[in-house]
Amino acid sequence: MSDKIFEPLEPQGFIGEYSKFITSRVPTSKDWAESVAIAMLSTCCRPDRIIRTKIGKLRLNLFHLVIGPSGLSYKTVPLKDYCLPTMLEVSKKLKYNTILPSGFSIEGMIEYLDKVQNVGIIIRDEFTTLFKEFYHKKYLSDEMEFLSQLYDGLMQMRYTRRAKLDHVVSCYVNLLATTTPYLYRVMKPDFFIQGIGNRILYTLFDGNDVPKCSFEELFPLPESDELDDKIALFAESLAKIWKEGNPLRIHPNKAAGKLLAEFKYKMESEAMQRQRKDPYDLQYSYLHRLPEMTIKLAGVHSISRCYKEEFRAVHVLNEYDAKWAIAKAERHLEYFREMLNRWAMVTVEEPVRTQRPDFEYAKLVLSRLGGKATHTQVIRYTGWSGDKVRNVMNTLSQAKVIKIYKGESSAKGGPKPVIYELIEGVS
Repeated sequence: MSDKIFEPLEPQGFIGEYSKFITSRVPTSKDWAESVAIAMLSTCCRPDRIIRTKIGKLRLNLFHLVIGPSGLSYKTVPLKDYCLPTMLEVSKKLKYNTILPSGFSIEGMIEYLDKVQNVGIIIRDEFTTLFKEFYHKKYLSDEMEFLSQLYDGLMQMRYTRRAKLDHVVSCYVNLLATTTPYLYRVMKPDFFIQGIGNRILYTLFDGNDVPKCSFEELFPLPESDELDDKIALFAESLAKIWKEGNPLRIHPNKAAGKLLAEFKYKMESEAMQRQRKDPYDLQYSYLHRLPEMTIKLAGVHSISRCYKEEFRAVHVLNEYDAKWAIAKAERHLEYFREMLNRWAMVTVEEPVRTQRPDFEYAKLVLSRLGGKATHTQVIRYTGWSGDKVRNVMNTLSQAKVIKIYKGESSAKGGPKPVIYELIEGVS
């Protein structure tokens, strides 16, 4: 996407009010403050509120992740001093715990969703611990699939030792998580290839200029501090949305529907172009997913805009909702692309972005060619340059995945061909 469709718009209603409530007190990212408000509102919309599309029903849950330096970005304060107290207050009013466990095993979480509660929000202060736990090769695919299923809202049938579950478990989960740039040292392409990385709205924030504040600003008088009172008021509004039966369906008017359809076409067209040019481009699958998340954002904003009103069974998503959501999605796409750029610049044990798929593809090529091939054969099969083939194969050789040696000259003489051969028993 080379140009923006809309300039950023101010969110209306709950999202705008709550995000300003945070940023007026905490020097954090405006985008992150909005994500906190969106996540809480999405949670309280429950799975009942849906947007029907041609490809299926969309519920309003979303996953959010902010990446910023520890301390300087003030990314945790909105969670522990604003989001958590607000959702705890909502839980008290509803007599239902809206906050899901933030640390879990697959088995434990499935049993919790099945036996205790299946609707809520996960608030996790340090997301990289998930990466460190998940990137044991034995568990990677299961964990990435599980996180994707949490977003999609349907746990596939699996057997657990304690509960002996053998049925599908449905859920409605929102995620708010923070992490530091250390993420770039532990993240791998599988995070996107397995799917969960393409279901997250990213925010990057390096911190504002250090603010200078007065004594009164830093230490307000107890009677002038309205924090608890405002949290109680916001919680009351969220609990009302949770308890209210309507709307059951959110539907765009013609102007909003046209904007969202055009945005979907634009994103999917770019995704198709990227995939055809490079099947291992990590952006194309995110572009393909982004329209769905944009429609969800528009739906949440439509509830936010009218959060103090009485809802009808069918609620109208208007043109402003669509414009705001598209501008918001474009902003998250910018963050996603910047994240890939920063990731590519970090020196790690395993190359990043699209290089890991290059290694896997090189191994696949050798396998298809009978387990070994000449340098020239690999060039012809992959379409890569000779230098790229040498770099990829030398890395695989250093990792003891393949061996490299000289073959026999042809009957006509000439230089001996370079042979690349897979080492048996290495995956």
